[in-house]
Amino acid sequence: MGKRKIILTHDSKLSNFDKLLNDIFTTEIPSKFVDKVVVTDKNGNVGEKLGSQIKGAIPLNPNVDSPLSKIWNNETDTVEIFLNIGKVEKFVKEQTSKLFNKYE
Repeated sequence: MGKRKIILTHDSKLSNFDKLLNDIFTTEIPSKFVDKVVVTDKNGNVGEKLGSQIKGAIPLNPNVDSPLSKIWNNETDTVEIFLNIGKVEKFVKEQTSKLFNKYE
């Protein structure tokens, strides 16, 4: 099985937001938060898809049964997921604001 990397893109306005993400255990990332996924096979061939071209969530575990889990196989060298911290931060802020406004 190949290695996987999550690469954080776009600086967050919150200085510790990326550290918060490291503490959250997840098995998949919604594609709406991903700029792109780059897959490199053992022969050095590189394939790339934009997050907007991917439907559903991107599994972080190759054993998760999903249409995208086939990207991890014996021929895969690396899978790089470019996670857009700005998009995650915006979503969290919006959802948190809705939640707190609901109980005011």
